[in-house]
Amino acid sequence: LAKLAKGPGPGFALVLADPPYRDAAAQLPALLALLGAAPALLAPQATVVVEYEVQPRAPLSLAQGYGALQRADERVYGQTGLAFYVAQSAQTA
Repeated sequence: LAKLAKGPGPGFALVLADPPYRDAAAQLPALLALLGAAPALLAPQATVVVEYEVQPRAPLSLAQGYGALQRADERVYGQTGLAFYVAQSAQTA
């Protein structure tokens, strides 16, 4: 991703992230921080959806925002959680 952030292009309009559940606590915040700090990776108003396991004893804590990404919604379906982030451009931030 770091190489892609340096290249030209409009960026991704949709990013889906579904890491192995056991790695989600370490990987998702780092991925969201990278995407939020590298606006060239994302198209204006891009959507980033992350999937994670819902664990009542050790809940995954994702921030409301990561740089240019702001959480728009969060849903829980059984033991599966989905968090939806939208890239905020300079005009909408």
